[in-house]
Amino acid sequence: MSSYLLGSARKFAPAAAAAALLTLTGCSSELPTGEVSGTVSFKGQPIPIGRITFAADDGREVFGAISHGQYSVPKAPAGPVRIAISSIVSLATPKASAQPGRAQAARRVMRGLPPVSKDDASSAAPKPGIKIPEKYANPSTSGLTFQVETGPQTHDIDLRP
Repeated sequence: MSSYLLGSARKFAPAAAAAALLTLTGCSSELPTGEVSGTVSFKGQPIPIGRITFAADDGREVFGAISHGQYSVPKAPAGPVRIAISSIVSLATPKASAQPGRAQAARRVMRGLPPVSKDDASSAAPKPGIKIPEKYANPSTSGLTFQVETGPQTHDIDLRP
C-alpha cells in the first residue's frame, strides 16, 4: 500500500508545486489601471454634459460622464489610450419640456417632488450642450491620446474645430 501512495504522490507533485507557486506569487487576472480626471472644453467653453471614452490597444474601453466640464474615469486601462468625447446637445425636446401635463406632474409628486407648472417648465428644461465635431466621438478619428499611469492623475482636454 505504501508503494501505491508513493507512486501517486510522484504523479501529483508537479501539479501541487504549480498550485503552491501560484498561491505564493498571487494569481491576479486584473490588469493595471489608473484614475484619470480633468476638464473637457470646446474652444475654451466647458462641455456641460457628455461622455468620455478611454480605449486601450487591447480592446478594453471604459467610460466616464462629463458634467459641467469635469470628468473622472476611475479604472482607465494603464498604458497608451485613445480618447473619444461625445457632447449631449439636448436631453429633451422643447415640446416635451414646455408642457409637463398632469401625468408628468403626478409622477413628480409620487417621487416627492413638487409638480412643475407651465410657468416654470422652461426654467426646468436642461441647458443645451455644446455641439462638437463628429470626429471626436470615435477614438480612432479623434486624434486624442494619453499615457495612463497607475494611480491618480489629471488630463485636461480643450477640443478645437
